[in-house]
Amino acid sequence: MKKLKSCLWEMANLRQRDTGLPMITYVSDGDGISHGPRIKVQRNYSTNKQDDMFSVSIAENPKVVAGDQGEISSKDLKKVFSFIGLNLDSLLKLWNLEITEKEFLLTMREYNGRGL
Repeated sequence: MKKLKSCLWEMANLRQRDTGLPMITYVSDGDGISHGPRIKVQRNYSTNKQDDMFSVSIAENPKVVAGDQGEISSKDLKKVFSFIGLNLDSLLKLWNLEITEKEFLLTMREYNGRGL
């Protein structure tokens, strides 16, 4: 649990009102991480931060790469995929340490319900 709390501390949590998604998501850089680029997605629709998450790849064709989507509907999972597509370049730059979390937040595009 201590390691998980440390990981959560190093991630920027993105609230629903900022992303346009119906759940909280988490982004971080890839510094010291051995797996490929990914974001974390909360497995429920709570507005309170929790450590119950699954991972989605940051890629042109994103997919769930760790954990299961819990209460998140398939329709809402597609919204996450669209959010990644809208922000693919910035998410990859963040992961690769080319921009900071603050710079990512300044360039982040909100999901607006229309997909890509």
